[in-house]
Amino acid sequence: MPSFVPNGPIVPDSLLQDLEDDRVMLFYGSGVPMGAGLPNYVGPVRRVYQEIGVTPPIKRDRTWPWPEWMLGELEIGSLPGEVGTVVTTALNKPQKARFLRTR
Repeated sequence: MPSFVPNGPIVPDSLLQDLEDDRVMLFYGSGVPMGAGLPNYVGPVRRVYQEIGVTPPIKRDRTWPWPEWMLGELEIGSLPGEVGTVVTTALNKPQKARFLRTR
């Protein structure tokens, strides 16, 4: 059985074959990247607002489920490329790598 990253989960051969034969569909949410040490969208979006000097919407605001819309709106009111630069800087910071394990 292969493991695709050092110390990563072991993937059973039967699962790989089922994937190749289109008999399996994988679903995952934000918990998967977060479990690997990557940030969810809330942190980077808040950071962009902070670094640009704009107060983010309150937590209960309906826009939070739409981070790309929030960043687009912020981009409209900012200097050209400013939002992209802040996002790129935030995402390029080294993350503490953790690997998920299967049961």
